[in-house]
Amino acid sequence: MPYKTRPQCRIEGCSGLVNAKMLCSKHYYRLRVNGSPAVVQERTRAKCSAHGCPSEAWANSLCSKHLSRLKRHGTTGNPRPTVAERFWVKVNKSGPIPDYAPHLGNCWIWTGSSNKDGHGHFFPERRTLAGAHRWLYEQTNGPVDPALHLDHLCRVPACVRPDHLEPVTPKENAVRGVRARKGQAK
Repeated sequence: MPYKTRPQCRIEGCSGLVNAKMLCSKHYYRLRVNGSPAVVQERTRAKCSAHGCPSEAWANSLCSKHLSRLKRHGTTGNPRPTVAERFWVKVNKSGPIPDYAPHLGNCWIWTGSSNKDGHGHFFPERRTLAGAHRWLYEQTNGPVDPALHLDHLCRVPACVRPDHLEPVTPKENAVRGVRARKGQAK
């Protein structure tokens, strides 16, 4: 018995083999979906439903980035906290009232990592180390001359409260520190 070969698709210029109704599978699909084997319908994806995202949606009307965020974090928003949010998580505003200067009010104690002297340090950006008290002071009062030190008027090194800090020369800061130690020794 000789081997039967399938005829070619009846659409002019198509070399596909007949699948059904004398059409190849591509043209037969177009016939079923569009009503005509010659109609080519452009596939268009909807835009991502996340606010302001111009990407095409993949599933749940979200692009791949927002869909991934939704699965991992339960929200399509940016899961990374801001620099300020990361900072304030490490501040206890119910700190002690300093014995040295009770008129200043409560200290805001830095609960994050600190150096050997007790001054807090903070990474506002990757690979950028800043003193926690200096960072907050500059956020609230503007930049401080790098040649100046911030003196803790409350004498609490872990305090980051801006109104407990004063920019002074290194010499003045040292003199104030010596005076404070002499006053405590009495």
